[in-house]
Amino acid sequence: MKGKIELTTPKKFARKNGIEYVDVLSAIRLSGIRPIYKEVNITLFEERDLIESFDRYFPGILE
Repeated sequence: MKGKIELTTPKKFARKNGIEYVDVLSAIRLSGIRPIYKEVNITLFEERDLIESFDRYFPGILE
């Protein structure tokens, strides 16, 4: 479905892409992206924002 916003947690994104959780947290800190939804036990980000952040700060890691 085109235009659909995919929301994910940093842990789920790391598992899905086979990368380390701390690398996801580093990319989030470096890029300064803001979560879409934040509660006590869950923080959701747009998956597109996370992918763009990795492409910028860790090129080639998601390939």
